[in-house]
Amino acid sequence: MATKERSQEIFRRFAEEAWNKGNLGVVYETFTPEYHAHSTDPAHDVHGAEGHAEFIKAFREAFPDVHIDFHHLLVEDDLLVAHMSWSGTHKGPYMGLEPTGKKISIEVIGINRFEDEKIVEAWSVVDMASMLRQLGVIPEPETVSAPAGGA
Repeated sequence: MATKERSQEIFRRFAEEAWNKGNLGVVYETFTPEYHAHSTDPAHDVHGAEGHAEFIKAFREAFPDVHIDFHHLLVEDDLLVAHMSWSGTHKGPYMGLEPTGKKISIEVIGINRFEDEKIVEAWSVVDMASMLRQLGVIPEPETVSAPAGGA
């Protein structure tokens, strides 16, 4: 099992190289061929290092200036929990949506399971509703006020 520090180092290197710089070769160094990403969004449910590299490539084509910022990286046993923000400008097709030129910033929570210093499985929650609102696909929610006189 990787140490806490080693797991964080591997994950940070992967995110910086693959997501922020577009170096997809690092995916094959840090993920197993059996990798499976489980997600609340079917577009983010990918299989294998190859599938993950293809997913990142497609996302970077749609958002070429994508950047990940880390808020928290927590490690317990073989699991690393990452709280991150993805930001970028929508300049290419994504999920059937033509480029809008709009900038987005969305929150992501991911849990990554390590085996032998490689990521073998992950679960994520991506704030797709916020992304779609920022891209103008769905309207902003109406503000709900508390009733007068308290609740």
